Amino acid sequence: MSPGAAHSRSSAPGPAREDLPPGADLPTERGSCALCGERRGTRLASGPDFEYDTTRTELTLWRCPCGGVYLDPRPSRAALPRIYPDSYYAYDFVAKAGGFVMRFKRMAERAKLDLYRRYLPDGGRALDVGCGDGHLLVQLAGERRASLELHGVEFSEAAVLAAEARGLVVHRGRIEDVSLPARAFDLVIMNQLIEHVAEPRAVLAKVAASLRPGGHVFVETPNLDSWDARLFRRRYWGGYHLPRHFHLFDTRTLPALARRAGLEPVALQPLVCPQFWIVSLHNWLCDLGARRLADRLFSPFNPVWLAPFTLVELVHRRLGWTSNLQMIARQGAVTPAPAALALPGGGWIANPGWDSTFFVGSLALGIVLTTIALAAPSLAIPATIAGGILFANTHNLVTGFFFLDAENLTYYRRFPHWYFTVPLLLLTSAMGITLVAPILAFVMHFFFTNWHVIRQSVGIQKLYLGRAKAAEVERKLDATLIYAAGVVLNGFALWKYGLLSGTSPLATVDGQPAAALVTAGAVALLGAILTGRVLWVGRRAGRVAWQRLAFGLTGIAMYSPYLVIDNLACAFLAGLLPHYMQYHGIFWLVGRNKYPGNPRYADSWLGKLAQDFRVWVGLVVVAAFAMGLLRAPHFLAEKSPALMAAYHTPVMLTLGAFYGLGWMHFYLDGLLFRFRYPEVRAAILRYLKDPRAR
Repeated sequence: MSPGAAHSRSSAPGPAREDLPPGADLPTERGSCALCGERRGTRLASGPDFEYDTTRTELTLWRCPCGGVYLDPRPSRAALPRIYPDSYYAYDFVAKAGGFVMRFKRMAERAKLDLYRRYLPDGGRALDVGCGDGHLLVQLAGERRASLELHGVEFSEAAVLAAEARGLVVHRGRIEDVSLPARAFDLVIMNQLIEHVAEPRAVLAKVAASLRPGGHVFVETPNLDSWDARLFRRRYWGGYHLPRHFHLFDTRTLPALARRAGLEPVALQPLVCPQFWIVSLHNWLCDLGARRLADRLFSPFNPVWLAPFTLVELVHRRLGWTSNLQMIARQGAVTPAPAALALPGGGWIANPGWDSTFFVGSLALGIVLTTIALAAPSLAIPATIAGGILFANTHNLVTGFFFLDAENLTYYRRFPHWYFTVPLLLLTSAMGITLVAPILAFVMHFFFTNWHVIRQSVGIQKLYLGRAKAAEVERKLDATLIYAAGVVLNGFALWKYGLLSGTSPLATVDGQPAAALVTAGAVALLGAILTGRVLWVGRRAGRVAWQRLAFGLTGIAMYSPYLVIDNLACAFLAGLLPHYMQYHGIFWLVGRNKYPGNPRYADSWLGKLAQDFRVWVGLVVVAAFAMGLLRAPHFLAEKSPALMAAYHTPVMLTLGAFYGLGWMHFYLDGLLFRFRYPEVRAAILRYLKDPRAR
């Protein structure tokens, strides 16, 4: 970029910024925003090299009006050997970390490595850009080392020699300069790399050209949306890694950059990174003039700090975005970055008529059962039993139909312990616990059911918002409100129904009107927050997202029958019926779009079932009554102590089998709805559309 071009762009709309003089002791050059190429914005942070003390020059990070964050001035190419000294941690990571920390790191990264392996077939090629000493690729290959071709890109001569000693093919030089073969790699890994390069968009475009059809790139980078980034944002955050990080990203700007480079982001998720917390404290202590103490006390490999800050990050991951961000992307068309919030005019799943039916159907049965319980209490238990057999039991068993799908089964067999061994262990564990400690088994079943249903409600809401291309903050808000309402209402239920003291779920208890009123007020407040937010966003966008409001309020108020029904079994089912109907609706839509008229399934069980909806319903009802038979012995034995005494063991085992099948369903359902995996998206997401458009 020429100086003249830079000055002409600086006159574009947006906050003006003054240029800083280049550092006297460090060769520098002008920086610019990775997203728009401009040199404008507001000062975000500044500081020297706290970590390696390669320069005392204060370099500044700027936040562009488009959202990008960039370093300007930044070290020039001539300064790279200086700011990446031989002691840089990535060049000899295993030796610097030590055996204990490496064991800790391998445990922490096991899930990430498993995810990489999903995208790397036997005989495939993997490329790690910025591979350092190659330890990540060696871990990734594991026992499949002989069948894989492992490549790395690295410019440090010491690191290149270490990686080559591990048997890797290393492309020497910077990623900007090396020549990569076209359409060669199944998997490209860019961990903590994209923030180091001067032109991230050009680098991602080069990587996109090197991917084979169906190949994926993983980009891992510090996350500006994290708690520690906000806490230490003015100077000390470890993710700044000054002066080596030229660009920084968040959950909006990283996908936007990928799209502009010709990649299609398919998943975005937080990763645990305790080191940034430790380095932030190190930087703070260095700035106080205590570098020697900081180096000793706050080394990023110090296990004394790794353990507590890992716990902080695990909690952080549950509540928001962590210090590290991972994006999975594949080849796609180059498109402009999307608007922060785009609301649809039609249906969110299929069409407006389908969405309306879906919503009304999810509410109707719960309202009917609640009305019966209040107007005719003597019919509450019979209605609960009928509803449980027809909807709750079928909800558990519908998951089984996915195992009849040959396409899905081929995928499941790649991970036999996940999809087959663990479910069987859950079944046998439930039977054993119920036989030995029935109260504990029931409380566990209550907890697992509610956790599963609340997560599914959040997942369905996020599904709608994702298809509506809503901003990430909207998805987080809805999830937080639904989770909070679930905790409040189920906490009230534990106390009201005396679950921990062994009260039978069929017993009628005192209504606790005062406590119910307080709980209702708390839930109403959560609903009001969602309503206010949806209306405010709708006013800005020119269209109110009524679907979001309807389904969101349903998720928040789902367990409100606890407030008015004094029988746990009835209140529990009345609260869950909307979830069951939503679940049935999604699977019906998938089946309707996938199997009828599909030659691949013409001779399969699913293809034949899909040709006649009545047969499908009949089989589901038969299976539901089979589940009911597992529940019936304990229901009868509760009414007859003599029957319980005579047949205690078989009664408890059948009840345990009933619980266990539910636990299997909760576990498998969690796997089936992991939409960050392409096989899962292929099995479900692409079939959530208008059936008339097939």
